Amino acid sequence: MNAKKILALALAALMLLSLAACGQSADSTATEAPAEPTEAPVEATEAPAEDTSVTVTDMTGREITLDAPAERVVALTASDCEILYALGAGDLLVGRGEYCDYPAEVLDVPSVQSGYDTNIEQIIALEPQVLLMSTMAQTEEQVQQLEAAERQANENRDAANMADEYSRLSSELEAAKTQAQGFGQRMQEAGKKGYGMFAKHHVFTVENGRLVPVKYPDPQRLSELPGYEGEREKVIANTKALLAGMPANNVLLYGDAGTGKSSAVKAISNEFAPDGLRLVEVKKNGRSASSARIKSSQRAP
Repeated sequence: MNAKKILALALAALMLLSLAACGQSADSTATEAPAEPTEAPVEATEAPAEDTSVTVTDMTGREITLDAPAERVVALTASDCEILYALGAGDLLVGRGEYCDYPAEVLDVPSVQSGYDTNIEQIIALEPQVLLMSTMAQTEEQVQQLEAAERQANENRDAANMADEYSRLSSELEAAKTQAQGFGQRMQEAGKKGYGMFAKHHVFTVENGRLVPVKYPDPQRLSELPGYEGEREKVIANTKALLAGMPANNVLLYGDAGTGKSSAVKAISNEFAPDGLRLVEVKKNGRSASSARIKSSQRAP
């Protein structure tokens, strides 16, 4: 085989290899699935409030809209009563025409005068949301009466709502006034009666180095103490001077047991508690700690 033939065969082989490579590349390109686009996350939104209103057009062409399906219905004609029960809505019936007698359950529903002698007042008294009556049974005068009754009912409801709102606001205002008056009074008395437990209680004792209120002190009164009036008057006068911010003395009561020393102190503390007098009971074995605690409490009003 000469050199030209060998060269031609070599070129042919190279072309076949090239075509095969191109075919594989095309096949691989064709079999590759395209990338799916990613969807942006959808933000959750609240569903709009469901519209429960109902709009109908009556036999005279009037469009009537209710905020929600009716729950109180008066039907004046026998056919309307029968249709309501056939639809399973008989429980909505609160009034019927006097000639409505089918089905039997309808006889348990209060009846009103209907037909030529339709009694509008009886119908209004039942407070229906919907009144079913034929065009033959209604007159223009009756329609006007019903529309006037509806306007009056709306006005009454508005007046009642306004009265309730006024009553609520008045109650809140009175409560706020009472609270403000009480707060003002407490602020005025803070300098005399203190605040916190000192405003609520007037007798204290010392436990573990702390002042503790006596919630139920002895209710002794000065009017219940016989005898020793002279001695007791000196203590009372000294107490009044102390409360008035005038010079006062330390007082030591002594005498036999049962002569009324403790009773006099308790009675004076009860008598002058409204004026800001506070009594602290100090036990014999805790006088040093009690004195320190009492001195630290003097910084509070």
